[in-house]
Amino acid sequence: MTPQIATVGDRSEAPAPASRSRSAALIEAPQPTVAVIALWAFVVIPFLALLAAVPVAWGWGLSYVDLSILAVGYVLAGFGITVGFHRYLTHGAFRASRSLRIGLVVAGSLAIEGSATQWVADHRRHHAFSDREGDPHSPWRYGQSIRGLAKGLFFAHCGWLLKREPSNRGRVCDAGLWRYSRHPNYFFEWLVWVAYFVFALASPWGWLAIIGPVSILWLLLRVTGIPMAEEQSLRSRGDAFRRYQQTTSAFIPWFPKRST
Repeated sequence: MTPQIATVGDRSEAPAPASRSRSAALIEAPQPTVAVIALWAFVVIPFLALLAAVPVAWGWGLSYVDLSILAVGYVLAGFGITVGFHRYLTHGAFRASRSLRIGLVVAGSLAIEGSATQWVADHRRHHAFSDREGDPHSPWRYGQSIRGLAKGLFFAHCGWLLKREPSNRGRVCDAGLWRYSRHPNYFFEWLVWVAYFVFALASPWGWLAIIGPVSILWLLLRVTGIPMAEEQSLRSRGDAFRRYQQTTSAFIPWFPKRST
């Protein structure tokens, strides 16, 4: 079942929990004038300071070569993040050849904002929880005071790179292959070992290769694979994962059962 995200202004939804009431109020009510002024100051003043520093530092370690390197690096990293990580990887806004995909990912990595996978996950989380609890890019997370806005803007710009967001805690992935198997990754890894056995049958003693897939299957089902993963999921996701266990095959992909 696809989780429904409440939209701003939707009065038909049930009352929000107390822990989220502050976030809802922040995006539904007009922002105080002092908060808006502070936000503009936090955004504009650093850029003005940078422009003022250029003539001061010129000739003292800053030259046209430095500015050229800065401009090229800024453009490459900027396009890598905005076009590559954001528009292509996060939203799938266009199609790209393999070489272009590699180039965009490399360029985006120059911005030092983490791996492409983590960046995309964080940005999709931002869209799912926009200006609410769990949004890694909201400046309102610490309140409307000057100190709170300064702390919120720092977190929204770079603090999210240093702290893992818990907005997916308690949620279970049941889309795609995970709709048919709780551990499709283990299943297809095991199929690789089955393929090795099939290839080995071409040799006289190839049947002995059955030891590979059998032993791997035993380890996955009884020792290091599924048991440990399920134990961790039960601790972190609780009843949501228990319901998932009741409807979805543990290993071999199969049609989900109807929940009782």
